[in-house]
Amino acid sequence: MMNSFDKPIELTNNNNGQKAACDLAIYIHIPFCVRKCAYCDFLSFPAVLNKQEQYVNALIEEIRFYGKKTNHSTVKTVFIGGGTPSSIPVSLLEKICKTVHDCFTYAKNIEFSIEVNPGTVTKEKLCLYKKAGINRISIGCQSLNDDELKILGRIHDSKTFLKTFEDARSAGFDNINIDLMSAIPGQSFDSWSRTLSKAVSLKPEHISAYSLIIEEGTPFYEHYSEVVDRDNYDVESELISKGKVAELRENSKNADVQWPPLPTENEERAMYDFTEEFLAQNGYHRYEISNYARNDGDYECRHNKAYWTRGEYLGFGIGAASLYKESRWSNPRSIEDYISFWQNKNTDSSIPVKNFVEDYQELSVSEQKEEFILLGLRLCRGIALKDYEDTFKEPIYKDYGQKINQFIKASLLDEKDGRLFFTKKGIAVSNAVLAELLY
Repeated sequence: MMNSFDKPIELTNNNNGQKAACDLAIYIHIPFCVRKCAYCDFLSFPAVLNKQEQYVNALIEEIRFYGKKTNHSTVKTVFIGGGTPSSIPVSLLEKICKTVHDCFTYAKNIEFSIEVNPGTVTKEKLCLYKKAGINRISIGCQSLNDDELKILGRIHDSKTFLKTFEDARSAGFDNINIDLMSAIPGQSFDSWSRTLSKAVSLKPEHISAYSLIIEEGTPFYEHYSEVVDRDNYDVESELISKGKVAELRENSKNADVQWPPLPTENEERAMYDFTEEFLAQNGYHRYEISNYARNDGDYECRHNKAYWTRGEYLGFGIGAASLYKESRWSNPRSIEDYISFWQNKNTDSSIPVKNFVEDYQELSVSEQKEEFILLGLRLCRGIALKDYEDTFKEPIYKDYGQKINQFIKASLLDEKDGRLFFTKKGIAVSNAVLAELLY
């Protein structure tokens, strides 16, 4: 069977005299951390220099391989995430950036982001990032309450975060995101509102405001595993399993443990509602369920929007996912297997992709439709009905009309100006609605 990279690719000339295929987004995974946080289930490992060097060398081979495989495609966004990318030496990051630049063609207005954690960067380091071509910084703040940061297992305090933000501005970054987290154990509504207020006072271009989700395999899960997250509410009972969450959270308050209780269901809901209201009042619009951009410029994260609109992207590094020519796959999660495979490969571009990746899948039309809806409805503007019909040659109501009408009637979805989108009420239970709509 022909795989994605054996299919014909329409080529256009670029300014390097090479040929470029369709625009791509690139994600690069750096799986190293100074210390793993208590809530984190991402692929990450201790920041040991020897292992970092081996990993980056393997990463460079993988990037070169795909550069050849895709005929030096034009890249519109690059995102270096982790882990903690800023925990590795600048020299290794520079090698990665140079390899991407050499193997792909950059779009004129490329968005090039990197995640950094306070306590792992200096102004000098940030200046070198800027020199390497990075133009957007995402800072993992999570909270501006030092007690909450300790509970999360972060290595920094609020003072360190403020210094990192100031250094990023001084280094010339004019596109900065701050990651914030609500529903932290022991967090009150007042504490969350103070964190938001302090963050807004810095005038970052972008704010990602997430509610804590307790994942299996984390220290938090050992202590809070019985608490039902709002993403798991029961669709059949008005999309809310009333009473259960409140009961479990109340029990966590009374438990004889050192871990602080999670906010109650009502407290979490108040934080969630306040976030959009407060940020809107201060010049930020929500364009995705958990993401807000300042109104005075084009600051929506173009890389993440590539995911939500099913743009093509390649993921480099362990566990990284890719979507290309309607095929989806993931890289192996073992760092040892990853390094071993790419050592001495000499970027032989004749290697079939599915020979060395996991979960390789050529998506059926039905799966493409589900992804179109699942991802597109994350955006506050929702999905264009015409785009669906143009893509799949039939209207969305033919496939999902009964459920869509049901949720419109329940004021969870709405249709206006040719777009289908979540209402404010619907966003609060979006995962449950999508599960009912698609599965």
